[in-house]
Amino acid sequence: MKIVAIMGSPKGKGSGYRIVRMIEDRMKAIGDVEFAYLFIKDANLKPCRDCYTCMAKGEDQCPLKDDRAKIEEELLAADGVILSSPVHVANVSGLMKNFMDRFAYTNHRPRFHRQKVLAVVNMAGTSRKEALSALHYLLGGSQMVHTLAIETPPWLQTERAVAAKERAIDRVWMNMWIRDMGPGTVPWPAAKKEE
Repeated sequence: MKIVAIMGSPKGKGSGYRIVRMIEDRMKAIGDVEFAYLFIKDANLKPCRDCYTCMAKGEDQCPLKDDRAKIEEELLAADGVILSSPVHVANVSGLMKNFMDRFAYTNHRPRFHRQKVLAVVNMAGTSRKEALSALHYLLGGSQMVHTLAIETPPWLQTERAVAAKERAIDRVWMNMWIRDMGPGTVPWPAAKKEE
């Protein structure tokens, strides 16, 4: 199984990255999973000009010459996609918003029918619903299998808060597993017996 994680933080390897890595660790513990990360901040993805050419004439006619087509190929080759963004002023980050704009044509000509999507947002406190709602419009045709919102304030967190974050990630992973694999399957490796 191949998963592509689209990381929308301008920091790159910040809180969202750590959350996605926790998900990756859980997935790899139970099966053969290949993870690839696309850090939007490092991608050659120019800002959308809002010229509407991709809608009217097709995305291959877009005047912007960058890596959009290459990114689309990578997404189409994946079985699953994780969309990760920090919450910035009651929405996704500007980087993720541009990513959404550049792939807006897929909402009119869906093509991600095989891909399952997990939306992950991290924030200091509020606006998780707005940011998760925005991510629902990305990658036309895909199936949003779950959403995850984790508070990651810039101040030191208590052990209790960190444990709650771990439980939330476990719940999402279990719900995704049960939905895809069916009730009665056990996603966690059997505990090793002490000898």
